[in-house]
Amino acid sequence: MVRSRALFKVLSAARPFAISAGFIAFAFAGCTRSHDVAAGGFEIPIEYEPPPKYNGNCEEQIDARQDAMPTQLECAGLYSDFKAKKLAKGVMPYAPAYKFWSDGADKSRFLQLPEDEQIDTSDPRKWRFPVGTRFWKEFQQNGERAETRLYKKDRSDHWVKTTYVWNEDGKKAVRVDSGMMMPVNGFDYEVPNAGTCDDCHDGSPDNVLGFEMISLGLPNAEGTTLQDLVDDDLLSDPPEKTSFEIGDDGTGKAREVLGWLHINCGTTCHNDGVNSKARETDLRMKLKWEDLDGRAMNDTEVLKNLIDVPAKTTQWQGQKRIVPGKPEESLLYTLITTRLGVDGNKQMPPLVTRLVDEEHANLIKEWILALKPTSGTTAEGPQ
Repeated sequence: MVRSRALFKVLSAARPFAISAGFIAFAFAGCTRSHDVAAGGFEIPIEYEPPPKYNGNCEEQIDARQDAMPTQLECAGLYSDFKAKKLAKGVMPYAPAYKFWSDGADKSRFLQLPEDEQIDTSDPRKWRFPVGTRFWKEFQQNGERAETRLYKKDRSDHWVKTTYVWNEDGKKAVRVDSGMMMPVNGFDYEVPNAGTCDDCHDGSPDNVLGFEMISLGLPNAEGTTLQDLVDDDLLSDPPEKTSFEIGDDGTGKAREVLGWLHINCGTTCHNDGVNSKARETDLRMKLKWEDLDGRAMNDTEVLKNLIDVPAKTTQWQGQKRIVPGKPEESLLYTLITTRLGVDGNKQMPPLVTRLVDEEHANLIKEWILALKPTSGTTAEGPQ
């Protein structure tokens, strides 16, 4: 693959390190149809125009960009004191109850709403954020800052986004839009481009994934929770319930599995959203808040579409999504334990992950082993 000298230059400025000819690589964002649907991928662009050098003036940086996103994170509004990492006024930290798998990276998440504005929650399944809303997500790998992503809503139907790559001493983060690979504390870390991010974020009604009613209302949510949003009058239509409980299915192992599937599969691709990449599979793994009162989960849409159900598309013809008692014959387990690098259509989660989430893969394996055979399955296998 031809590499861009301009890109080498800007990446070296963002994070100083010795670049070997074989190290810089660019990821593929496959899975435009997600796991059950055959699809091709597209390559991250390799041409990159380095940003002009600025004298540190934030207003100049913002004015110079068509999308009004500055060149340096210091000017992006997250911190009032960048050196001390003091959050700006109105910036709210939060952590959803279940985390999207990012090859073991630790993440810090922040939200800032425009002053005196509320989130439109008239449809509890489709939160709509006011124009001017900003989300930041900071990634740390092995204790070292790697990147901070910024999503900003600039119109009622559009978000602008970028990412800022930290240098090794954690004193500067510079905008990089085209995607890159870099070493972070001994780890080969991938920074995706904006288009890759869209493959997942487009599956949400307003492009936001982990900041939603279920993720903020389950017991493990931290920082700003659903109850905090209600208390601070930040929701247009406050829900009657602000806490939820995922029930079991008789195995004693379903709760963690369903929570993990909800955030890693359901909020992104496997839902009924018009832009969801896996909509055509009819496999829904996004939980419904009405089911989360501790009741048994056996009759929920998620399990009815998973257990002993054949994959819909020709790519996986003859395979079942979950075969009770048989993880090695279950397509879902195969996909979450497979990593093929550039072919995201044959692994799950599909994008920007080269490592298996061993903890949750083992939980899912134990859950499948604990499932009792249905009428279409015997102890010897599917019939």
